[in-house]
Order: sequence, then C-alpha cells, then structure tokens
Amino acid sequence: MQDQRLIVVAEKVATKNGRMYKIIDVRATPLKKLPLKYRSDWPRAIPMAGGGLDVITQDGRRYYVTIGEVVTTVLFDAILEDLKAAGDKLHKIRQEIKASLADWHGIRTEVI
Repeated sequence: MQDQRLIVVAEKVATKNGRMYKIIDVRATPLKKLPLKYRSDWPRAIPMAGGGLDVITQDGRRYYVTIGEVVTTVLFDAILEDLKAAGDKLHKIRQEIKASLADWHGIRTEVI
C-alpha cells in the first residue's frame, strides 16, 4: 500500500432494512507516518489500533469506522465524503511540505 492511500472495503448486503454495506477492511497511513499538522487539526482520519478509523469531520463531528460495522448506503456515502475531505487535506499538507523542502539543501556554517 502506498503511504497516501486510504482504503475502505465494504460488502454489499441486503437486509430487512434494505441495502446496506458491511465494512470488511480499512487501511490507512500509519499514525507515525502522518504529519503533525494533519494529526492536530481536522478533517482527519487516523487508523485505530486493532483496525478501523477515528474520523473527525470538517465541522468537528467525531465518529469511528469499524470493521464488521453495517451501515446504510446513505451513511456509507457520507463516510466516503468525509474520508475524501481528510485525504484531500493530507495531500495538500504533503505538497506544502514537499515545496518547503525543495530548496532546503546545502551547508550552513556559523562562526561564533
């Protein structure tokens, strides 16, 4: 898996309540590889120990996506929107970091 991927795998299930999705796998960039700027603000999606995601939305709502969870199609689409926003934010932060380090080379000498 590439570092910039957030993957949610869900099985379509038919229940007495209609069409649903069962979350069967969640993969995300490990916490130690996420920039501090991403972790300290929202939106964000951070992997939880044991699987699943800790999600904080743009408006500050917090929820968890857990493996085995069954959700409606509407809720699943909302989860994907929140994860897209978090992914877009992470991509933007990584681009900013890359740009700020592009000319960071050479040697610094201080005579004191």
